[in-house]
Amino acid sequence: LLTGGSITLHYTREITAGEDERRQGSYVINLGGRQASFVRNDFTIDQGNSEEGDDRIILKGNAGSIGLISLFGGDDMDDDDGTDNTFETFKKEFVNTDEDGNFVSSRKLINEANLVFYVDQDALTGLNADMEPNQLILYDVENGTPLQDFSRSPVGSLQREGDASDGKGIRYKLKLTEHVNNLLLNDSTNVKLGVAILGNLIAEVSTAQVNVLVSEDNDLSVPFSTLTSPRSTVLFGNNVADESKKLYLELFFTDLENRP
Repeated sequence: LLTGGSITLHYTREITAGEDERRQGSYVINLGGRQASFVRNDFTIDQGNSEEGDDRIILKGNAGSIGLISLFGGDDMDDDDGTDNTFETFKKEFVNTDEDGNFVSSRKLINEANLVFYVDQDALTGLNADMEPNQLILYDVENGTPLQDFSRSPVGSLQREGDASDGKGIRYKLKLTEHVNNLLLNDSTNVKLGVAILGNLIAEVSTAQVNVLVSEDNDLSVPFSTLTSPRSTVLFGNNVADESKKLYLELFFTDLENRP
């Protein structure tokens, strides 16, 4: 805690270049007003349910937490020709595939895809609205890279009550249109996604993601700006009883087989 006063810097300098004679001097820096800086982080969190998902997703900047999202239950194309898993069922609804599950032609064109997260305001009791993060970022957590959608619509902004800047948060909508189209049209891998607080978009664009070590001794990538943000929030997950608050994948598409 600084309450005023001054700092005096003492130094010596040459009088004539190349000669040994030196002169002493000092420089005074006056400190005015009062400044305080406190850092406290005793944050702990239970590990999530990787099989069924969770009722809440807790996001926090600094040395906090991110959320992990497994689309279609984390399923990908497999070698079982007898039954279709969740992802294979989804893929066959939108595209025709060959015997190996590779794209052949489209049945439905996805125009827009979003992940919609609702804010649990009851869990944020005592948190000022201006401390809720304005933006979240969705990224490929397995490879530590942004989604292709990042270049077009990099973040999901918070929708607030009354659309007021100081209104409480209602929901975030994060686009992943190109990511889902890549799964369908380019046979991309259904990688695990990370959702995190975005501290600063400019910093995120210009700085590589940071690898951190989590408690299970697994390497995990975290967006750089997440580590610089003091903000936090609690979102409803997929395993919540209230259907109106449940995390969901929103799709807008054109049905090529049933057009008027």
